[in-house]
Amino acid sequence: MAHHPEPQLKDADRRRLGAGARSFGWTAIVVGVVALIAAALLAKMGDGGLERFGFAYVLNYAYFLSISLGALCIVLVTHIFRASWVVVIRRIAEVMAANMPVMAVLFIPILLYVLMGDGMLYPWAAKKFDNPSAGGHHASVETHETQIVTVSTEPAAEEHGGHQAAHAVEGDAAHAEVGLAASRDAHHGELVDVLVPGKRPYLTRSFFTARWVFYLVLWSGLGLFFLKTSTAQESGGDKAKLTRKMEVLAAPGTLLFALTITFAAFDLVMSLDPVWFSTMWGVYFFAGSMMGAFATLILALMALQRFGYVPSVSAEHYHDLGKLLFTFVFFWGYIAFSQFMLIWYANLPETNYWFELRGITSEAGSPYIAGWTCVAWVLLFGHLLIPFAGLLSRWIKRSRKLLAFWAIWLLVMHWVDHWWVVMPHYASPAVTFGPVEVLCLIGVGGVAIGGAVLCATRQGLIAAGDPRLGESLSYGNI
Repeated sequence: MAHHPEPQLKDADRRRLGAGARSFGWTAIVVGVVALIAAALLAKMGDGGLERFGFAYVLNYAYFLSISLGALCIVLVTHIFRASWVVVIRRIAEVMAANMPVMAVLFIPILLYVLMGDGMLYPWAAKKFDNPSAGGHHASVETHETQIVTVSTEPAAEEHGGHQAAHAVEGDAAHAEVGLAASRDAHHGELVDVLVPGKRPYLTRSFFTARWVFYLVLWSGLGLFFLKTSTAQESGGDKAKLTRKMEVLAAPGTLLFALTITFAAFDLVMSLDPVWFSTMWGVYFFAGSMMGAFATLILALMALQRFGYVPSVSAEHYHDLGKLLFTFVFFWGYIAFSQFMLIWYANLPETNYWFELRGITSEAGSPYIAGWTCVAWVLLFGHLLIPFAGLLSRWIKRSRKLLAFWAIWLLVMHWVDHWWVVMPHYASPAVTFGPVEVLCLIGVGGVAIGGAVLCATRQGLIAAGDPRLGESLSYGNI
Protein backbone atom coordinates (compact mmCIF):
# COMPACT_ATOMS: atom_id res chain seq x y z
CA MET A 1 0.00 0.00 0.00
CA ALA A 2 1.40 3.38 -0.96
CA HIS A 3 2.13 5.76 1.90
CA HIS A 4 0.67 9.21 1.49
CA PRO A 5 2.55 11.94 3.36
CA GLU A 6 0.52 13.89 5.91
CA PRO A 7 -0.61 17.27 4.56
CA GLN A 8 1.43 20.21 5.75
CA LEU A 9 0.62 23.86 6.36
CA LYS A 10 1.53 26.28 3.62
CA ASP A 11 3.87 29.17 4.33
CA ALA A 12 0.96 31.60 4.05
CA ASP A 13 -0.86 29.65 6.79
CA ARG A 14 1.86 30.64 9.25
CA ARG A 15 1.64 34.34 8.45
CA ARG A 16 0.66 36.56 11.35
CA LEU A 17 -1.35 39.71 11.23
CA GLY A 18 0.98 42.67 11.11
CA ALA A 19 1.06 46.42 11.62
CA GLY A 20 -1.89 47.00 9.33
CA ALA A 21 -4.13 44.81 11.46
CA ARG A 22 -2.95 46.47 14.68
CA SER A 23 -3.68 49.86 13.16
CA PHE A 24 -7.14 48.67 12.14
CA GLY A 25 -7.80 47.32 15.62
CA TRP A 26 -6.89 50.53 17.41
CA THR A 27 -8.78 52.61 14.83
CA ALA A 28 -11.90 50.48 15.37
CA ILE A 29 -11.65 50.98 19.14
CA VAL A 30 -11.24 54.76 18.81
CA VAL A 31 -14.14 54.98 16.35
CA GLY A 32 -16.23 52.86 18.71
CA VAL A 33 -15.56 55.05 21.73
CA VAL A 34 -16.31 58.21 19.75
CA ALA A 35 -19.54 56.68 18.43
CA LEU A 36 -20.68 55.78 21.96
CA ILE A 37 -19.97 59.30 23.20
CA ALA A 38 -21.86 60.72 20.22
CA ALA A 39 -24.79 58.38 20.87
CA ALA A 40 -24.99 59.44 24.53
CA LEU A 41 -24.85 63.15 23.64
CA LEU A 42 -27.41 62.75 20.87
CA ALA A 43 -29.77 60.89 23.17
CA LYS A 44 -29.25 63.44 25.92
CA MET A 45 -30.09 66.33 23.62
CA GLY A 46 -32.96 64.58 21.83
CA ASP A 47 -36.01 62.54 22.77
CA GLY A 48 -35.57 59.78 25.29
CA GLY A 49 -32.45 61.07 27.01
CA LEU A 50 -30.11 58.59 28.65
CA GLU A 51 -32.92 56.07 28.94
CA ARG A 52 -32.96 55.56 25.19
CA PHE A 53 -29.16 55.39 25.11
CA GLY A 54 -29.26 52.76 27.85
CA PHE A 55 -31.69 50.50 25.99
CA ALA A 56 -29.77 50.94 22.73
CA TYR A 57 -26.57 50.05 24.57
CA VAL A 58 -28.08 46.91 26.14
CA LEU A 59 -29.37 45.88 22.71
CA ASN A 60 -25.95 46.07 21.07
CA TYR A 61 -24.02 44.74 24.04
CA ALA A 62 -26.24 41.65 24.15
CA TYR A 63 -25.71 41.23 20.40
CA PHE A 64 -21.91 41.23 20.49
CA LEU A 65 -21.71 39.36 23.78
CA SER A 66 -23.82 36.57 22.27
CA ILE A 67 -21.31 36.14 19.42
CA SER A 68 -18.34 35.90 21.80
CA LEU A 69 -20.21 33.40 23.98
CA GLY A 70 -21.12 31.33 20.94
CA ALA A 71 -17.43 31.20 19.97
CA LEU A 72 -16.52 30.08 23.49
CA CYS A 73 -19.06 27.26 23.22
CA ILE A 74 -17.57 26.20 19.88
CA VAL A 75 -14.13 25.91 21.48
CA LEU A 76 -15.44 23.95 24.47
CA VAL A 77 -17.57 21.51 22.51
CA THR A 78 -14.96 20.75 19.84
CA HIS A 79 -12.48 19.79 22.57
CA ILE A 80 -15.04 17.56 24.28
CA PHE A 81 -15.71 15.67 21.04
CA ARG A 82 -12.04 15.77 19.95
CA ALA A 83 -13.16 17.18 16.62
CA SER A 84 -10.23 17.04 14.23
CA TRP A 85 -11.85 18.79 11.25
CA VAL A 86 -12.13 22.05 13.18
CA VAL A 87 -8.44 22.40 14.09
CA VAL A 88 -7.58 24.57 11.06
CA ILE A 89 -10.34 27.07 11.86
CA ARG A 90 -10.43 26.80 15.67
CA ARG A 91 -7.90 29.56 16.34
CA ILE A 92 -10.28 32.24 15.10
CA ALA A 93 -12.96 30.95 17.47
CA GLU A 94 -10.38 30.94 20.29
CA VAL A 95 -9.57 34.58 19.57
CA MET A 96 -13.26 35.52 19.58
CA ALA A 97 -13.69 33.73 22.92
CA ALA A 98 -10.54 35.28 24.40
CA ASN A 99 -12.03 38.71 23.66
CA MET A 100 -14.20 38.36 26.78
CA PRO A 101 -12.07 40.80 28.87
CA VAL A 102 -13.03 43.49 26.34
CA MET A 103 -16.68 42.52 26.74
CA ALA A 104 -16.20 42.77 30.51
CA VAL A 105 -15.07 46.39 30.13
CA LEU A 106 -18.02 47.10 27.84
CA PHE A 107 -20.38 45.83 30.55
CA ILE A 108 -19.45 48.72 32.89
CA PRO A 109 -22.06 51.20 31.52
CA ILE A 110 -24.84 48.65 32.09
CA LEU A 111 -23.63 48.06 35.63
CA LEU A 112 -23.65 51.82 36.26
CA TYR A 113 -27.28 52.02 35.12
CA VAL A 114 -28.13 49.31 37.64
CA LEU A 115 -26.13 50.78 40.52
CA MET A 116 -27.66 54.25 40.05
CA GLY A 117 -30.82 52.79 41.56
CA ASP A 118 -33.35 54.77 39.54
CA GLY A 119 -34.77 51.77 37.68
CA MET A 120 -34.31 53.50 34.32
CA LEU A 121 -33.47 50.27 32.48
CA TYR A 122 -34.22 47.58 35.03
CA PRO A 123 -37.31 48.46 37.12
CA TRP A 124 -36.31 46.04 39.87
CA ALA A 125 -33.10 48.05 40.45
CA ALA A 126 -35.06 51.08 41.74
CA LYS A 127 -34.17 52.05 45.30
CA LYS A 128 -37.84 52.11 46.24
CA PHE A 129 -37.72 48.31 46.44
CA ASP A 130 -34.86 48.30 48.94
CA ASN A 131 -37.17 48.90 51.93
CA PRO A 132 -40.73 48.14 50.82
CA SER A 133 -43.44 49.50 53.09
CA ALA A 134 -45.89 47.10 54.63
CA GLY A 135 -48.82 48.51 52.72
CA GLY A 136 -47.08 49.48 49.49
CA HIS A 137 -45.45 46.38 48.14
CA HIS A 138 -46.49 43.50 50.40
CA ALA A 139 -49.77 42.92 48.64
CA SER A 140 -51.94 39.98 49.57
CA VAL A 141 -52.41 37.07 47.24
CA GLU A 142 -55.96 38.19 46.59
CA THR A 143 -54.82 41.68 45.59
CA HIS A 144 -52.08 40.19 43.46
CA GLU A 145 -54.54 38.04 41.54
CA THR A 146 -56.93 40.95 41.10
CA GLN A 147 -54.21 43.11 39.60
CA ILE A 148 -53.15 40.37 37.23
CA VAL A 149 -56.72 40.07 35.99
CA THR A 150 -56.76 43.77 35.18
CA VAL A 151 -53.87 43.23 32.80
CA SER A 152 -55.93 40.66 30.94
CA THR A 153 -55.83 40.75 27.19
CA GLU A 154 -59.59 41.41 27.07
CA PRO A 155 -60.05 44.82 25.48
CA ALA A 156 -63.31 45.52 27.30
CA ALA A 157 -61.95 45.28 30.86
CA GLU A 158 -63.83 47.59 33.18
CA GLU A 159 -60.71 49.57 34.05
CA HIS A 160 -60.37 50.58 30.41
CA GLY A 161 -64.06 51.07 29.69
CA GLY A 162 -64.23 54.67 30.82
CA HIS A 163 -61.23 55.68 28.77
CA GLN A 164 -62.41 53.86 25.65
CA ALA A 165 -65.93 55.32 25.88
CA ALA A 166 -64.61 58.85 26.26
CA HIS A 167 -62.32 58.48 23.27
CA ALA A 168 -65.11 56.90 21.21
CA VAL A 169 -67.32 59.91 21.89
CA GLU A 170 -64.52 62.18 20.77
CA GLY A 171 -64.12 60.06 17.65
CA ASP A 172 -60.33 60.09 17.87
CA ALA A 173 -59.37 56.45 17.31
CA ALA A 174 -55.65 57.10 17.25
CA HIS A 175 -55.77 58.89 20.57
CA ALA A 176 -57.84 56.00 21.97
CA GLU A 177 -55.13 53.51 21.06
CA VAL A 178 -52.48 55.64 22.78
CA GLY A 179 -54.71 55.89 25.85
CA LEU A 180 -55.24 52.14 25.94
CA ALA A 181 -51.52 51.45 25.65
CA ALA A 182 -50.78 53.93 28.44
CA SER A 183 -53.46 52.36 30.61
CA ARG A 184 -52.05 48.88 30.12
CA ASP A 185 -48.52 50.08 30.81
CA ALA A 186 -49.80 51.62 34.04
CA HIS A 187 -51.35 48.33 35.09
CA HIS A 188 -48.12 46.58 34.18
CA GLY A 189 -46.29 49.03 36.42
CA GLU A 190 -48.63 48.03 39.24
CA LEU A 191 -47.68 44.39 38.65
CA VAL A 192 -44.00 45.34 38.89
CA ASP A 193 -44.67 46.86 42.31
CA VAL A 194 -46.51 43.72 43.40
CA LEU A 195 -44.21 41.02 42.01
CA VAL A 196 -40.70 42.45 42.40
CA PRO A 197 -40.64 42.18 46.22
CA GLY A 198 -41.31 38.46 45.87
CA LYS A 199 -38.33 38.13 43.52
CA ARG A 200 -36.14 40.35 45.69
CA PRO A 201 -33.78 37.62 46.94
CA TYR A 202 -32.53 37.34 43.35
CA LEU A 203 -33.20 40.79 41.86
CA THR A 204 -30.95 43.04 43.90
CA ARG A 205 -28.25 45.39 42.72
CA SER A 206 -25.53 43.77 44.82
CA PHE A 207 -26.40 40.20 43.79
CA PHE A 208 -26.68 41.28 40.14
CA THR A 209 -23.18 42.78 40.36
CA ALA A 210 -21.75 39.67 42.03
CA ARG A 211 -23.28 37.40 39.43
CA TRP A 212 -21.90 39.38 36.53
CA VAL A 213 -18.45 39.56 38.07
CA PHE A 214 -18.57 35.76 38.29
CA TYR A 215 -19.88 35.37 34.72
CA LEU A 216 -17.29 37.65 33.17
CA VAL A 217 -14.36 36.28 35.18
CA LEU A 218 -15.35 32.71 34.30
CA TRP A 219 -15.84 33.42 30.59
CA SER A 220 -12.63 35.46 30.39
CA GLY A 221 -10.69 32.77 32.23
CA LEU A 222 -11.96 30.00 29.95
CA GLY A 223 -11.36 31.99 26.78
CA LEU A 224 -7.82 33.02 27.76
CA PHE A 225 -6.93 29.54 29.02
CA PHE A 226 -7.85 27.79 25.78
CA LEU A 227 -6.08 30.37 23.63
CA LYS A 228 -2.94 30.32 25.79
CA THR A 229 -2.81 26.53 25.96
CA SER A 230 -3.43 26.18 22.24
CA THR A 231 -0.59 28.56 21.39
CA ALA A 232 1.68 26.78 23.91
CA GLN A 233 1.48 23.70 21.69
CA GLU A 234 3.42 25.64 19.04
CA SER A 235 6.34 26.53 21.33
CA GLY A 236 7.80 23.09 22.02
CA GLY A 237 5.46 21.93 24.78
CA ASP A 238 4.10 18.40 25.11
CA LYS A 239 1.36 18.62 22.49
CA ALA A 240 -0.53 15.53 23.61
CA LYS A 241 -0.44 16.58 27.27
CA LEU A 242 -1.65 20.10 26.48
CA THR A 243 -4.43 18.69 24.29
CA ARG A 244 -5.52 16.40 27.09
CA LYS A 245 -5.44 19.32 29.52
CA MET A 246 -7.86 21.27 27.32
CA GLU A 247 -10.12 18.27 26.87
CA VAL A 248 -10.32 17.65 30.62
CA LEU A 249 -11.28 21.27 31.38
CA ALA A 250 -13.76 21.45 28.50
CA ALA A 251 -16.27 19.12 30.19
CA PRO A 252 -16.81 21.06 33.45
CA GLY A 253 -16.30 24.27 31.49
CA THR A 254 -19.26 23.41 29.26
CA LEU A 255 -21.48 22.74 32.28
CA LEU A 256 -20.51 26.07 33.83
CA PHE A 257 -20.98 27.78 30.48
CA ALA A 258 -24.50 26.35 30.13
CA LEU A 259 -25.50 27.59 33.58
CA THR A 260 -23.93 31.02 33.27
CA ILE A 261 -25.23 31.84 29.78
CA THR A 262 -28.72 30.88 30.95
CA PHE A 263 -28.69 33.12 34.01
CA ALA A 264 -26.87 35.89 32.15
CA ALA A 265 -29.65 35.90 29.54
CA PHE A 266 -32.18 36.15 32.38
CA ASP A 267 -30.26 39.02 33.98
CA LEU A 268 -29.30 41.03 30.91
CA VAL A 269 -32.46 40.83 28.81
CA MET A 270 -35.36 39.08 30.53
CA SER A 271 -35.14 41.16 33.71
CA LEU A 272 -35.76 44.32 31.67
CA ASP A 273 -39.34 43.28 32.43
CA PRO A 274 -39.33 41.69 35.92
CA VAL A 275 -42.96 40.59 35.49
CA TRP A 276 -42.36 38.40 32.45
CA PHE A 277 -40.66 35.02 32.73
CA SER A 278 -39.76 32.12 30.46
CA THR A 279 -37.80 29.03 31.43
CA MET A 280 -36.80 28.67 27.76
CA TRP A 281 -35.23 32.11 27.51
CA GLY A 282 -31.68 30.90 28.18
CA VAL A 283 -31.92 28.35 25.36
CA TYR A 284 -33.40 30.98 23.02
CA PHE A 285 -30.43 33.27 23.73
CA PHE A 286 -28.00 30.37 23.32
CA ALA A 287 -29.45 29.33 19.94
CA GLY A 288 -29.01 32.84 18.56
CA SER A 289 -25.51 33.03 20.04
CA MET A 290 -24.36 29.89 18.23
CA MET A 291 -25.86 30.99 14.94
CA GLY A 292 -24.21 34.41 15.25
CA ALA A 293 -20.85 32.87 16.16
CA PHE A 294 -20.82 30.51 13.16
CA ALA A 295 -21.83 33.35 10.81
CA THR A 296 -19.04 35.54 12.21
CA LEU A 297 -16.51 32.71 11.99
CA ILE A 298 -17.37 32.14 8.33
CA LEU A 299 -16.98 35.83 7.46
CA ALA A 300 -13.77 36.23 9.48
CA LEU A 301 -12.12 33.30 7.67
CA MET A 302 -13.21 34.61 4.29
CA ALA A 303 -11.90 38.08 5.10
CA LEU A 304 -8.54 36.62 6.13
CA GLN A 305 -8.31 34.55 2.95
CA ARG A 306 -9.06 37.62 0.89
CA PHE A 307 -5.81 39.10 2.21
CA GLY A 308 -3.83 35.91 1.66
CA TYR A 309 -4.04 34.33 5.11
CA VAL A 310 -5.07 30.75 6.08
CA PRO A 311 -5.24 29.35 2.51
CA SER A 312 -5.56 25.79 3.90
CA VAL A 313 -9.13 26.49 5.02
CA SER A 314 -10.96 24.69 2.22
CA ALA A 315 -14.45 24.25 0.85
CA GLU A 316 -14.71 21.17 3.08
CA HIS A 317 -14.38 23.29 6.20
CA TYR A 318 -16.82 25.90 4.89
CA HIS A 319 -19.24 23.10 4.06
CA ASP A 320 -19.28 21.95 7.69
CA LEU A 321 -19.56 25.51 8.97
CA GLY A 322 -22.51 26.00 6.62
CA LYS A 323 -24.15 22.85 7.96
CA LEU A 324 -23.77 24.09 11.53
CA LEU A 325 -25.08 27.52 10.55
CA PHE A 326 -28.12 25.83 9.00
CA THR A 327 -28.56 23.70 12.14
CA PHE A 328 -28.80 26.68 14.44
CA VAL A 329 -31.12 28.56 12.10
CA PHE A 330 -33.51 25.66 12.52
CA PHE A 331 -32.80 25.27 16.25
CA TRP A 332 -33.47 28.97 16.88
CA GLY A 333 -36.81 28.67 15.06
CA TYR A 334 -37.73 25.55 17.02
CA ILE A 335 -36.98 27.21 20.37
CA ALA A 336 -38.74 30.45 19.37
CA PHE A 337 -41.87 28.56 18.37
CA SER A 338 -41.78 26.34 21.47
CA GLN A 339 -41.51 29.36 23.77
CA PHE A 340 -44.40 31.10 22.01
CA MET A 341 -46.56 27.97 21.94
CA LEU A 342 -46.14 27.27 25.65
CA ILE A 343 -46.93 30.85 26.63
CA TRP A 344 -49.92 30.96 24.25
CA TYR A 345 -51.23 27.67 25.63
CA ALA A 346 -50.88 28.74 29.29
CA ASN A 347 -52.53 32.10 28.49
CA LEU A 348 -51.22 33.88 31.59
CA PRO A 349 -51.59 37.67 31.33
CA GLU A 350 -48.20 38.39 32.90
CA THR A 351 -46.50 36.33 30.16
CA ASN A 352 -48.90 37.15 27.30
CA TYR A 353 -48.10 40.81 27.82
CA TRP A 354 -44.53 40.30 26.60
CA PHE A 355 -45.66 39.07 23.19
CA GLU A 356 -48.47 41.61 22.95
CA LEU A 357 -45.93 44.37 23.55
CA ARG A 358 -44.08 43.11 20.46
CA GLY A 359 -47.14 43.08 18.22
CA ILE A 360 -48.01 39.38 18.46
CA THR A 361 -51.65 39.33 19.46
CA SER A 362 -55.00 38.36 17.98
CA GLU A 363 -56.87 40.92 20.06
CA ALA A 364 -58.95 43.21 17.88
CA GLY A 365 -58.10 46.86 18.33
CA SER A 366 -54.88 46.24 20.25
CA PRO A 367 -52.68 49.35 20.13
CA TYR A 368 -49.61 47.13 19.74
CA ILE A 369 -50.56 45.77 16.31
CA ALA A 370 -48.35 48.10 14.33
CA GLY A 371 -44.65 48.36 13.61
CA TRP A 372 -43.45 45.65 15.98
CA THR A 373 -45.86 43.23 14.31
CA CYS A 374 -44.04 43.85 11.03
CA VAL A 375 -40.72 43.17 12.76
CA ALA A 376 -42.10 39.88 14.10
CA TRP A 377 -43.04 38.87 10.55
CA VAL A 378 -39.56 39.86 9.37
CA LEU A 379 -38.07 37.53 12.00
CA LEU A 380 -40.35 34.65 11.03
CA PHE A 381 -39.39 34.83 7.38
CA GLY A 382 -35.95 36.48 7.51
CA HIS A 383 -34.54 34.62 10.51
CA LEU A 384 -36.08 31.21 9.87
CA LEU A 385 -38.02 30.35 6.72
CA ILE A 386 -35.97 32.12 4.03
CA PRO A 387 -32.47 31.18 5.32
CA PHE A 388 -33.75 27.65 6.06
CA ALA A 389 -34.57 27.26 2.39
CA GLY A 390 -31.46 29.18 1.31
CA LEU A 391 -29.00 27.00 3.25
CA LEU A 392 -30.67 23.68 2.54
CA SER A 393 -28.69 22.84 -0.59
CA ARG A 394 -25.23 21.26 -0.40
CA TRP A 395 -23.75 23.34 -3.21
CA ILE A 396 -24.76 26.59 -1.50
CA LYS A 397 -22.75 25.62 1.58
CA ARG A 398 -19.74 24.96 -0.66
CA SER A 399 -20.06 28.27 -2.55
CA ARG A 400 -18.11 30.93 -0.68
CA LYS A 401 -20.02 33.84 -2.15
CA LEU A 402 -23.43 32.37 -1.35
CA LEU A 403 -22.34 31.22 2.11
CA ALA A 404 -20.97 34.71 2.82
CA PHE A 405 -24.29 36.20 1.71
CA TRP A 406 -26.26 34.02 4.12
CA ALA A 407 -23.81 34.67 6.94
CA ILE A 408 -24.24 38.44 6.51
CA TRP A 409 -28.02 38.01 6.19
CA LEU A 410 -28.23 36.05 9.42
CA LEU A 411 -26.02 38.47 11.35
CA VAL A 412 -28.44 41.24 10.34
CA MET A 413 -31.40 39.09 11.42
CA HIS A 414 -29.63 38.26 14.69
CA TRP A 415 -29.42 42.00 15.40
CA VAL A 416 -33.07 42.50 14.42
CA ASP A 417 -33.97 39.73 16.86
CA HIS A 418 -32.20 41.54 19.72
CA TRP A 419 -33.78 44.83 18.64
CA TRP A 420 -37.25 43.26 18.73
CA VAL A 421 -36.54 41.78 22.15
CA VAL A 422 -35.02 44.85 23.86
CA MET A 423 -36.41 48.07 22.42
CA PRO A 424 -40.15 47.54 23.04
CA HIS A 425 -39.34 47.97 26.73
CA TYR A 426 -38.29 51.52 25.90
CA ALA A 427 -41.26 52.47 23.71
CA SER A 428 -44.17 50.40 22.50
CA PRO A 429 -46.29 50.45 20.36
CA ALA A 430 -43.90 52.92 18.72
CA VAL A 431 -40.98 51.32 16.85
CA THR A 432 -37.73 52.91 17.96
CA PHE A 433 -34.88 53.03 15.47
CA GLY A 434 -32.60 55.92 14.67
CA PRO A 435 -29.11 57.40 14.98
CA VAL A 436 -28.77 56.46 18.66
CA GLU A 437 -29.23 52.75 17.94
CA VAL A 438 -26.91 52.90 14.91
CA LEU A 439 -24.20 54.76 16.82
CA CYS A 440 -24.38 52.26 19.66
CA LEU A 441 -24.04 49.45 17.12
CA ILE A 442 -20.93 51.12 15.70
CA GLY A 443 -19.66 51.93 19.19
CA VAL A 444 -19.97 48.55 20.88
CA GLY A 445 -19.08 46.77 17.65
CA GLY A 446 -16.02 48.93 17.06
CA VAL A 447 -14.59 48.23 20.51
CA ALA A 448 -15.46 44.52 20.39
CA ILE A 449 -14.10 43.96 16.87
CA GLY A 450 -11.03 46.09 17.52
CA GLY A 451 -10.24 44.11 20.66
CA ALA A 452 -10.59 40.81 18.79
CA VAL A 453 -8.32 41.97 15.96
CA LEU A 454 -5.63 43.10 18.41
CA CYS A 455 -5.90 39.75 20.18
CA ALA A 456 -5.49 37.96 16.83
CA THR A 457 -2.21 39.79 16.12
CA ARG A 458 -0.48 38.21 19.16
CA GLN A 459 -0.29 34.67 17.74
CA GLY A 460 -0.71 32.66 14.57
CA LEU A 461 -4.07 32.25 12.88
CA ILE A 462 -4.02 28.44 12.85
CA ALA A 463 -3.50 26.05 15.76
CA ALA A 464 -0.33 24.75 14.15
CA GLY A 465 0.75 22.72 17.20
CA ASP A 466 -2.40 20.61 17.53
CA PRO A 467 -1.69 16.86 17.09
CA ARG A 468 -4.80 16.52 14.90
CA LEU A 469 -3.75 19.23 12.44
CA GLY A 470 -2.97 16.70 9.69
CA GLU A 471 -6.45 15.20 9.97
CA SER A 472 -7.96 18.66 9.66
CA LEU A 473 -5.91 19.55 6.59
CA SER A 474 -6.91 16.32 4.81
CA TYR A 475 -10.55 16.49 5.92
CA GLY A 476 -13.22 15.85 3.32
CA ASN A 477 -17.02 15.55 3.32
CA ILE A 478 -18.66 12.41 2.00
